[in-house]
Amino acid sequence: MGRYMAVGIQMVVVTAVIAGIGYWLDQRTGKAPLFLIVFFLLGSFGGVAVVWRTLAAKDDTKHP
Repeated sequence: MGRYMAVGIQMVVVTAVIAGIGYWLDQRTGKAPLFLIVFFLLGSFGGVAVVWRTLAAKDDTKHP
């Protein structure tokens, strides 16, 4: 269960950090919520990619 919790935390952290960058860019440029939305979507895809790679690597260890 610990591994799955770590994967979930990684997904949330990646999404939050990338969305935070988008929020920061919105504040700097005054184009809210453009960058927040774009970077949130990019962060979500990045979070899913992290989970996908982690679970795919775990499946490789089960089948030598």
